[in-house]
Amino acid sequence: GALTGNEESAPSCQILIQNRISDSYDALESIALRSPFEQMCGSGSTPKSVSVTYALTNKAKINSAKQSWIDYYQENLMGKTVVRKDGISVKFREVSETTLTRAAYQTFAATIAADCDKFDYSSWLSQPQNFCVFNGNCNDCTSQESRYSIKSCFLNPHHARNANSKCSYLPTALPIMKPRKKLQSSKSFVNICTNVDAEVDHELLATALTSLKRINVVFLGAHNTFLQKENAKIGKIYRSHQIYRISFPGQLDFVDAHNEKSLCHIVVPVMGENLDLPFPSYGLAYQSTLVLSEEESQLYREELGGTSSTVFTYKSGDVNALARALHKGMEKVRDANY
Repeated sequence: GALTGNEESAPSCQILIQNRISDSYDALESIALRSPFEQMCGSGSTPKSVSVTYALTNKAKINSAKQSWIDYYQENLMGKTVVRKDGISVKFREVSETTLTRAAYQTFAATIAADCDKFDYSSWLSQPQNFCVFNGNCNDCTSQESRYSIKSCFLNPHHARNANSKCSYLPTALPIMKPRKKLQSSKSFVNICTNVDAEVDHELLATALTSLKRINVVFLGAHNTFLQKENAKIGKIYRSHQIYRISFPGQLDFVDAHNEKSLCHIVVPVMGENLDLPFPSYGLAYQSTLVLSEEESQLYREELGGTSSTVFTYKSGDVNALARALHKGMEKVRDANY
């Protein structure tokens, strides 16, 4: 959305966005910019303006991520107004780290829990003013459609479809970083990024990458401290294919982690047909070249249609098709840089 600066006009609808359990902050800004506020604000029509307050009541073990997000928010968003694509003006207000009183909750038209996967959402959603955002599946939504599905949004359209929900979006509102440095020459290395998730088909990707020259393979989404054994297993797969320039950044700091992600020239999720895996939204946010399976491309077609990222597709499980798509991505990156 467009940032319009500080505005003091009183918003007509107050919304609370809450991280109750999770120590993930990627979706918080997008929830404010993509949530359907018509039902939440009680009017049945699109409100002209909304004010958003954040409550980070999660007891984070990794405090650096939480504090970094708060610092980012206070410096870049708090007190400012953003006009969404649908014309709603969103005023970003304060962020709290303490549990609100019952009286304080009642001042909000709606409270959106950003991490409903992490707690008993059924009792939460039984309250009329409470809403949910899911990173994964809502197992009860299909059987309780009237109560759960219509009050829930999903960060994966596959999960939304399973829940008969019309609300899904990718969390692409992320910290704005400096543009990637241009490749200096044909000898410069290209950063190819994927998820560290063990469910990723690393054998397929490693095999497809063997024909590419001058690449860095970067595994994102893991903290080195906690996943050293898993990282070692993944690294062994790539080294067995003579791919040695690999890294697991594992930044705990929210802004630093996204700075790492913004350096990706090519993003390749390698979900295949496992559409439950989270999509690397940073690839869209930072306009990386995307290499997607046909299933991924179809599932995310609406989000991809509104981006300037270039997309190359391949047939799931076809290592030769993946290698060809990666070659096209490499050509695109090099042609665009020098």
